Amino acid sequence: MKKDVNFESGWVVRLIRRFGPEADRYNGSKFRVRVGGGRRMLMPLALVLIVIELSDLLFAADSIPASLGITPDPSIVCTFNVCAILGLCSLYFLFSSQIDRFVYLGPALAVILTMIGSKMLLSDIYDIDTAVSLSVASLVLLAGIGLSLIASCRSTPTVEPAT
Repeated sequence: MKKDVNFESGWVVRLIRRFGPEADRYNGSKFRVRVGGGRRMLMPLALVLIVIELSDLLFAADSIPASLGITPDPSIVCTFNVCAILGLCSLYFLFSSQIDRFVYLGPALAVILTMIGSKMLLSDIYDIDTAVSLSVASLVLLAGIGLSLIASCRSTPTVEPAT
């Protein structure tokens, strides 16, 4: 079941429209145009690009504590976030139409985040190796995806051919 999303009411869109007037139609692949006496206006394509890039930055900033929970090495954390900004998190948009099939993904992510939080809290008492953390997180994630795919295959109705 898909929900209708109203992008017009988002705070980012309202903020951009407050500071930069927006044209009401597309003009090819241009981000800005001059209209009526040289007034500059943003094209809707620029608005879309700004929202997508801000969401990439949000995903990258959100992943900093999780990556620090796995490894204290700042070069790995920096590399991870650079990859996130470059578009690994935009894979979400590729799978967004299928996200309802992954019913066990939420619990798997909760287990992973609990494990990372516990590792951070217990880091002064007991140090868990980075390879072990990554292995456990990967196995839990793969198990969540696998169980979700099995569950969605079982719940998909089969169509019998007409006779």
